Amino acid sequence: MDVDAERFDPPCRRVELCALRELAREDLLEILEGALDGDRAVLGRMLEHRGLQIGGRAVGSEDLPERIASGTRILGWALEREPEPIPLDASSVRLDEEGIVAVAKPAWLPVQGTRASQRYALEAELRRLLGVPTLRAAHRLDRETSGLVLFTRDREAAPWLGRALARHEIERQYLAIVSPAPERTEFTVEGEIVRRLDSRRIRFALVDRPEPRSRSSSTRFRVVASRGAGACVLAEPRTGRSHQIRVHLAAAGSPIVGDRLYGAAQCAGRTLLHAFRLRLRLPSGVVRSLEAEPPEDLARAFAGAEGNGVQRPGEQAEESLGSPRPECGEGVRDA
Repeated sequence: MDVDAERFDPPCRRVELCALRELAREDLLEILEGALDGDRAVLGRMLEHRGLQIGGRAVGSEDLPERIASGTRILGWALEREPEPIPLDASSVRLDEEGIVAVAKPAWLPVQGTRASQRYALEAELRRLLGVPTLRAAHRLDRETSGLVLFTRDREAAPWLGRALARHEIERQYLAIVSPAPERTEFTVEGEIVRRLDSRRIRFALVDRPEPRSRSSSTRFRVVASRGAGACVLAEPRTGRSHQIRVHLAAAGSPIVGDRLYGAAQCAGRTLLHAFRLRLRLPSGVVRSLEAEPPEDLARAFAGAEGNGVQRPGEQAEESLGSPRPECGEGVRDA
């Protein structure tokens, strides 16, 4: 496991039980502690992070039921270690208007809670920061991906933004560091994306013909800077499929640096993919262009790169973002 993964995404233990009789709260805690090899610290993290599910409902120490009925299914995920905190403050908020919030997500912070932690997530952190318990993510980025994510404050804004995403009315641009560099400076990758199970890991593949549950996909790419065998690529997805940019670049023979799931030969602290810029029209009709500058690791990976006057990976990318194009956008899935 990479060093950064060890810091921010520690492994977890899984517990699965079925109550053979009615259990008191104290009985359940004793059984869980035994299932975790007597490690009270790990049990404490399970409860603190709400990694326990009783009858399909996530619970923590504050709402653990007094009694559990016989036959109840109990599932638990417990972090081996406390993940390293990832700072998030008001400077991360790029937009907060008309019920819509845009935030620059740090790498490694999941957008929404995981089975092992409902607390360690961008959505939860943002609710605390803004004091808005009803705030919800409108789409996702992968845990390792950094950059802009959209949220809604309330039920009124959620359906509007959901429709805009589904219709690809929000234009988005990503920056990716790839190796080897693409053979062409501008190209488009299209095809059907389908989910695969590979060595107990979920991944996606690009196929030529439609398959059951496959979905069409299209991404336009442009090399904006190059250095040695690598390149900084601007990606403009025209559809929004899970892992779309990662799958398309791997299929083009230029996987993202650090993306071991899709064949990257070069190691990095993470998959070097960044949701750089988006443009959206608010419900009132006002158009907003937003940007999240490339984080240090991505900028450092291409310091001194050459490419038509590029000073840093993000600067040339700005030039290609013109007026909003309804057909060019990102959907509701992970990049």
